[in-house]
Amino acid sequence: MTMNRRRALVSLGSLIAGVGFTSSIPRNAYAQGTRNAFSLHIGVDRPNPAAYPGGISPLKGCVNDANDYLDIAKKKKFQKSKLLKDGEATIKEVTRYIFHAASHLNSGDIFFVTYAGHGTQVDDRSGDEANDRKDEAWCLHDGLFLDDWQYFLWSKFKPGVRILVVSDSCHSGTVSRVASAARGLMADLARGDGARTLGLAPNARGSQGNTRSFADRLARDGNVGVIADNIGLAPRTITPEQAEAAFTQPERNPIYVSQQREAGSASVPASVGATGILLAGCQDHQLSWEASTGRPGGLFTQQFKKSLAENVQPTVGYSNFLDHIAQAMPEYQRPNFFPFGAEDDTFFNQTPLTI
Repeated sequence: MTMNRRRALVSLGSLIAGVGFTSSIPRNAYAQGTRNAFSLHIGVDRPNPAAYPGGISPLKGCVNDANDYLDIAKKKKFQKSKLLKDGEATIKEVTRYIFHAASHLNSGDIFFVTYAGHGTQVDDRSGDEANDRKDEAWCLHDGLFLDDWQYFLWSKFKPGVRILVVSDSCHSGTVSRVASAARGLMADLARGDGARTLGLAPNARGSQGNTRSFADRLARDGNVGVIADNIGLAPRTITPEQAEAAFTQPERNPIYVSQQREAGSASVPASVGATGILLAGCQDHQLSWEASTGRPGGLFTQQFKKSLAENVQPTVGYSNFLDHIAQAMPEYQRPNFFPFGAEDDTFFNQTPLTI
């Protein structure tokens, strides 16, 4: 697949906003030899309410997802992996392990990072988000992990290092987005395609008819608060108002301002000398969903596992791998392929998770 088509797949304002390529990686960067492979797997079902004074709902499948990705890394023979779940998944610990990986990985090595949890957006205060004037963030246990800070951390990796980020979360639970997602659910049910949608949650409460009735109400009022209790599905997002309350609270706002200040000019994609790929669970205007009954887990993560298990063509490449995942997902949640950092077709075209 050409780089032009890959760029066309990228939506503006993704979890890490804007595509910025630096210089290309030399073709001999992946010379044969021993390569190091580190991974980090973050799952937050229960954020600390004190960090989110505007409110934040608990999830059920994020720690399961993190454990699933950890199992994948072990099966792929990653030498060093770290699991951070719920109270362990703090800003300090996530930052510490990423710095650790950056200091130990060299050209040709790979760093695999996964996040499952709420995602959100806050108003950009640093001026680096020219497109949508929003900073995206992961909702860690003790607060927001801003994309400015993420880019600063990715910029610490050496040229030639491969970074694969998988994020099963979404950006903002605005009323319009929730209503749009509910209309998509209704359309699936109207087509008789509810089995695929509700297949996430085989033990979901109520009949398909009750689910259709609830989805209709959800499409009208956009209230995310009772989704899981009614249809066995929950979105991984918080509202803009909840995000703003988290960002501006006096106890933690200095942390976020410090993240932005220290990141400085390194808070943009062009600052990254390594080669990165973000596989996001949904498009910018959509929500990422999880099953809240049965064995809870994210729709994107479940399809990620299935596609790996099916061993889709030995040389499928990351974008085609994501296309395969997308074919099994509903129209209202389509995954996103997002390259960042230094351009390198060798990495993009590799079998996923090649060491």
